Amino acid sequence: LRLVGLVDRGLLPLQEVRLLVLDEADALLGTLGKYATQRQKESRSRHPKPAALVVKSLFTAASSRPPSSGTLQLLGASATVGRPLRRELQALSGRSLAVAQLPSSPPGA
Repeated sequence: LRLVGLVDRGLLPLQEVRLLVLDEADALLGTLGKYATQRQKESRSRHPKPAALVVKSLFTAASSRPPSSGTLQLLGASATVGRPLRRELQALSGRSLAVAQLPSSPPGA
């Protein structure tokens, strides 16, 4: 993830980010399923995915800026948006999330 490198080098001021788009969010975050073992959960806790660190850092930075500067928006796209991904994103952002599902084929096709 190139974004992680920019954040690590201090080249991206987190307070300035207004929109984050995660394509294939489930793969980037490595979401754990409902029936993940304790070992899997502990491993993820010790070794979080880089995208998870960026999301958490962005929302932490966004919570400290004044409301007049706008809110941080997160768009997570995935073919398999389910409860595990929603739980992961809610835990990282500390917010409840709205989910929009698009039809798999265009209307009238």
